[in-house]
Amino acid sequence: MKIVHISTIAAMLALSGCSVLKHNVKLEQPTEGPRARVRVVVPAVFNAYRGVRAFPNVDCLPDLNSPGNGNVVGPQFGFEENLTGQKLGMPETPLSAREDTKQAEIFVTAGQPIVFRYTGSAIAIRNAGTRFAVAHLCSFPVSFIPEAGADYELEFGGHVDSCVFRLLRLDAPLTQLQANRVDKCVVRRRSSFDTVDTVSSPVGR
Repeated sequence: MKIVHISTIAAMLALSGCSVLKHNVKLEQPTEGPRARVRVVVPAVFNAYRGVRAFPNVDCLPDLNSPGNGNVVGPQFGFEENLTGQKLGMPETPLSAREDTKQAEIFVTAGQPIVFRYTGSAIAIRNAGTRFAVAHLCSFPVSFIPEAGADYELEFGGHVDSCVFRLLRLDAPLTQLQANRVDKCVVRRRSSFDTVDTVSSPVGR
């Protein structure tokens, strides 16, 4: 029989918790240079989502050590440090007026790609006789390149059978834009003694 000491398990849990807390930070927003504003909107339903994290200046999904990345909205463990409720005076929309949402208005660097990763639970319990089934998890990253001086609204959501997102440019009238689903960044190692290079993976699906 394999014996695992309680102290070993406790140490593993502590290390895991420290890793989460280390990366539990707010997105770093630009304070100068060409900028755009983005309103991120998610459903305010208990356990419907964990959070949205942004990764500036990349067009693929990097790891949590990517410079400047951080939480935008999110109430659950690992997302407590966030920008939920931040207002920048962006134009109102029918979605932003809804009370059943969580929102954050943020500054982003214009002319550079930015990745937003939505992690949502989208859990539903179905009674199938005496058994219960749990629906799949909505979790995906999308990317776009904002233009200087422009305002955008990025909506994430999830249902039992689908995960959805929508990107609008807040012109008059509102214009729906394409946000590309992206893959994880490809890590290329030249040798065991060299530094690790991160290169872009194909954008879009």
